[in-house]
Amino acid sequence: MENNKLALHGLAGTGKSHTVTNLLGYHKDHTHYSTGDTAREIARCHGMTVDVYMVYARDNGIPIDKILDDSLCALNDNPTPHIIDSRLGFFFLKHAYKVYLFGEPRVLAKRRWKQLRKENYKEHKHLTIAETEKKMAERNKNDITKYRTLYGVTCNDFVHYDLIIDTTNLTVEQVTTIIDSNYSAWCKGEAPRRALYKRVADPEFI
Repeated sequence: MENNKLALHGLAGTGKSHTVTNLLGYHKDHTHYSTGDTAREIARCHGMTVDVYMVYARDNGIPIDKILDDSLCALNDNPTPHIIDSRLGFFFLKHAYKVYLFGEPRVLAKRRWKQLRKENYKEHKHLTIAETEKKMAERNKNDITKYRTLYGVTCNDFVHYDLIIDTTNLTVEQVTTIIDSNYSAWCKGEAPRRALYKRVADPEFI
């Protein structure tokens, strides 16, 4: 099978969305797939926001998780090159270069706090960094519990990924460069060892 799929999972505040945009600019032959976008499109077709639809699906016995999982699994048989933004890409994609972005919780919370206030200052003007960090920690904990229960996997375990990047002291551009360099080598069959980056250079092989 051809090496042409990159699966990216990043915590909130790691700059994942901007990183995906940059990578799509580098790899113009790749198609973007996002589990979040797929869920939002399903919700839109029902005239709801994604949060409202998720509650609606749960209350009405709609297997939304399986629907999203099946959509992701279908990429295994799709020959088109893809850059995939999904928490479970590492689990459902059998042949992809798998990347995980994380960082110091307070740094990620501050980034997320700034983003929320920029997007909607009126709604978030009283939000504090500490509150943002608490909400992010709760969501991460809930996600870990959910995926352990449903699939028996821990989504933040480094063992699932080919490339792990601590974004705490890195810019989005630096993160993009690291991913592009390693992914491009993988596409050529030059598979690097599992690497953890905390700086731009000198990866720690694990």
